[in-house]
Amino acid sequence: MSNQETSRRRRLSVWWGVVLGLVLGLFLFPVLALRTSRALNIVDPLATPGPTPTSYWVFWIGAALAAFVPAAVLGVFPSTRRVAVGYLLAGVPICLLVVYLVTDFDTSTPVWP
Repeated sequence: MSNQETSRRRRLSVWWGVVLGLVLGLFLFPVLALRTSRALNIVDPLATPGPTPTSYWVFWIGAALAAFVPAAVLGVFPSTRRVAVGYLLAGVPICLLVVYLVTDFDTSTPVWP
């Protein structure tokens, strides 16, 4: 394999991470997070009087941290580190945006002032 082909394969490997991040962030993460919160009986803040329960915030902080797990696993192996960078660039921001929008909607505060 020539150097040109090798560099092209390396450049393309970042795009695999971007595609993985988009798919996980847009389609898999919201479904898994909402179903897990329902299975764990995480209380809806609008259904309880008073302040938002701590379990609600702990769950969504954990979900936000779980978005970093695929990047950490891919970053361990030298051959997949570029894929991990692509995932960090695309998937993590989308997952964090989903967490922000869901918590914002659940606590009934406006998204835009």
